[in-house]
Amino acid sequence: MLFGLFAMWLLGACSNDRSAVQALNQSLDAPTMEQFDAVISYSDSGVVTMRLEAGHLTKEEGEQGGQLFDQGVKVTLLNNDGSIRGGILASTIRQIGESETWVLSGDVHMTHHSGRALMTDSLTWHRDAARITSQSALRLIDGDEEIRGIGLEAREDLSQYTIFAVSGELNNPMENTKE
Repeated sequence: MLFGLFAMWLLGACSNDRSAVQALNQSLDAPTMEQFDAVISYSDSGVVTMRLEAGHLTKEEGEQGGQLFDQGVKVTLLNNDGSIRGGILASTIRQIGESETWVLSGDVHMTHHSGRALMTDSLTWHRDAARITSQSALRLIDGDEEIRGIGLEAREDLSQYTIFAVSGELNNPMENTKE
């Protein structure tokens, strides 16, 4: 008899509050991962090719997900021997989904060890194709030349580029020759 009363009490105590269960099952509108002062090394075949430092990193899942690096981002591009081949500074970088397409914004500075430098407010970096594109106003410094324009298509290392709506000063090699 005592066992029967205990069993009835136990079964009665095992009910769920439906509203509490539903609240737990609803997804939160929050990132699935968050990290401060993030440092990430990217590698290819065991060789570190890029190091990224960001004040803040969040990752979101789903079609519109991806990673958001913000609060100041520094990317160091490395050669196979570990020497620096270039660098990028930006306020924010957003990786689109799981793709290799990254959108950089906010005072973007891209440099290459050749001395070329690109400054713009935003650009898209197609990492898998080693290409960059921009629709924004930009400045490109190549040696002693400074080229301004709106819009760009270029190789990641800035060795080849097309700038649209060009302005600026270019040195004319014909002016420097003596007859």
